[in-house]
Amino acid sequence: MAVWFAGVALCLLMAGSAHAGTFVKGFTYEASPLDDEGSAKALALEEAKGLLLDELSAQVKDLILCGYPITGELTAALVAGVVSPGVIEGKWDGKTYHIGLRASLDIKETAEAVERLCKDSGRSNDLLKARLKAESALREVEGLKNKPFASKDSYKKAIKELSAAGWFQKGHALAYSGDLYEAVNAFGMSVELSPAYAEAYLGRGVAYFDSGRFKEALKDCNKAIELEPGYAEAYFHRGNCRYREGKFKRAIKDYDRAIGLNPRHTWAYSNRADTYGELGKSDRAIEDYNMAIAIDPDFSRAYHHRGNVFYNLGFIEQAAQDYDVTIELDPENVSAYYHRGLANGNLGRIRQALNDFTMAIKLRPAFAEAYLNRGIAYDEVGAYQSAMQDYQKAAELGLKDAVKLIEQRVAGGSEPVEEPYR
Repeated sequence: MAVWFAGVALCLLMAGSAHAGTFVKGFTYEASPLDDEGSAKALALEEAKGLLLDELSAQVKDLILCGYPITGELTAALVAGVVSPGVIEGKWDGKTYHIGLRASLDIKETAEAVERLCKDSGRSNDLLKARLKAESALREVEGLKNKPFASKDSYKKAIKELSAAGWFQKGHALAYSGDLYEAVNAFGMSVELSPAYAEAYLGRGVAYFDSGRFKEALKDCNKAIELEPGYAEAYFHRGNCRYREGKFKRAIKDYDRAIGLNPRHTWAYSNRADTYGELGKSDRAIEDYNMAIAIDPDFSRAYHHRGNVFYNLGFIEQAAQDYDVTIELDPENVSAYYHRGLANGNLGRIRQALNDFTMAIKLRPAFAEAYLNRGIAYDEVGAYQSAMQDYQKAAELGLKDAVKLIEQRVAGGSEPVEEPYR
């Protein structure tokens, strides 16, 4: 029977943050007669990773504010979706495989990432299922070791399922870090090892989508639905693909199915609302934004996009109120400051508009439209020199409308430029 040796865990504080640290975990696995180097490595890796992630989970658990109690198992599953430990050593001597893992991270930032994940029921469910898949595969491995004349094919299959779960977690963590190319490769390894793994196909599909590879994304969403017809997240993401294709009616059908399978899917309501907006169905859009907000009163995106619908309908005060809530919930939302600036400008609240456009520029220094509209606001209060400087900056950033305003400002001298906010 195999013997499992846990190595020593080490946490080293990193300079620059009281919450940053490097976590190291070593693990030695003693091979059974069913093992070769590949299976021994896979088992050592997954065991070491499990121990390391469990330790990290214990550190972040008390920092997570999800609005409901979160179990240690769910915390560990979500940590696996944002942290991808690196291998620092691996040695096979024919009888044992020793592996060393290291993860350098900021505990507070990791807790915040896990907090966001736990509010996303689709992704958190998929990560929890991956953890359960790995645990089930480990139990299968142990059972086969204790079984006389166990089939090596069955053993290899269990190892593949274990590794597939690990590659899925790695793909998710890579996507979270922004490394979409490697995320696609990791999810690809997962589906290669476990061809019926619907969540892995969807994970790769989402990574393709975020990379702008929409045809590949749609193909993987279709495969996930084929493998698991009741998979709400797959319909939701296929709806996103349809939306990007401009096939709005087909997108709505997919969002309908996602909501039917998961009636509390706030993003499906919000994205369906966006799609209704593209079809000119503003009333239906507002209804869906209202539903998303009713489910999650802290869902800033729904307030923001509902505000945009109100603005386009001419309900400027209502739009401004939604932008207020958006900024309260998401103080670094550049677009919300910009849109509130437009609303305040049209409501005659010029000083507030100036403040909003200035904040948008502070958060996004190359925001040409914010310079243009701040210039219009400066014009309205008679600050013509500041207006000209903003028009010139907008023109430098490539905004053609700014050239026209520069010409008007030159021709108008000290007269204000009569231009609507845009």
